[in-house]
Amino acid sequence: MLVFFELLLDHSLRGVSIGIAISNGILGNKIYYRKAKKEIDHILLLHGDPEIRRTLIQQKGGTSGWGIVYGIVMILIGAFLQVFLAAILS
Repeated sequence: MLVFFELLLDHSLRGVSIGIAISNGILGNKIYYRKAKKEIDHILLLHGDPEIRRTLIQQKGGTSGWGIVYGIVMILIGAFLQVFLAAILS
């Protein structure tokens, strides 16, 4: 969306882009922290054995495969829109 405004205004909004990227990173970390804390608290509540707890926490942790797919798809859509809009407005 920001690319559309850059092309329309014929002016770079790189500072805005950096601000949005930083905000998204902070928000993403906050969401992941809440999810991880909820999962860990749930495991700690249900299981008393430290080995079982450790194993379950390791199984639940890590990167989401769907998150990776979503990120790649969003990058591809953004690149397509940038090329498409540049072709239309040129």
